Amino acid sequence: MTGDFGKGQGESTIDKDSPSPISTVKNTVATNTMPSSNTIVGEPKVNPSIPSPTDIKVNPVLILSTTGGFAPLTVTALTNQTGNVNAIFDFGDGNSNSIGSTASTTYNDPGNYTITCRIDDILLNQKVTVFGKVPTAFSPNGDGINDQLTISKDADIEVEIRIFNRYGKLMFTGKGNNISWDGTFEGRNAEAGTYLYDIFATSEGGKTIKQKGTLHLFR
Repeated sequence: MTGDFGKGQGESTIDKDSPSPISTVKNTVATNTMPSSNTIVGEPKVNPSIPSPTDIKVNPVLILSTTGGFAPLTVTALTNQTGNVNAIFDFGDGNSNSIGSTASTTYNDPGNYTITCRIDDILLNQKVTVFGKVPTAFSPNGDGINDQLTISKDADIEVEIRIFNRYGKLMFTGKGNNISWDGTFEGRNAEAGTYLYDIFATSEGGKTIKQKGTLHLFR
């Protein structure tokens, strides 16, 4: 750029031949942050302090198939344990079983029983009440011996029994404090054979019992 000071003017002129300023542009190079196909991703580490599901032990529980009914009453006892279980059962009637995680017994007499189960150092127990008894057989032949099917029961329990033949026909219904069947149906002797029964009972505390069984009629 040159200035003409001879004319006393403060005008300046730009020399056309002067080179134009060059602007500098910086190119930004994008960096790929994604892992390449050769990147090895390590497996997550497992905290050894967290137990696996197979290491978690379940607190033992004694489970009964029923806690009340009429003799003959079969009760099955089992636990919620799995695997090799060495449980010792005591049914309170002189019978016991120490094999596996389940056992059973049949109560033939009315009464109150306590079932216990010992697993290692843990003792579990539950109560079973046999409220009465339904005979398994009778012989209404007039000889004065076992001629009536008589239901024995606790005085504080209400009972109803229904007896069916093998075809499902209702042969007898009994309800009240003194229940007995003489082996007749509509004034005739019922056939010898096996009969089915349903028994319904309600204890003084309001507990309801429903039980099925079989009995034999002999002539």
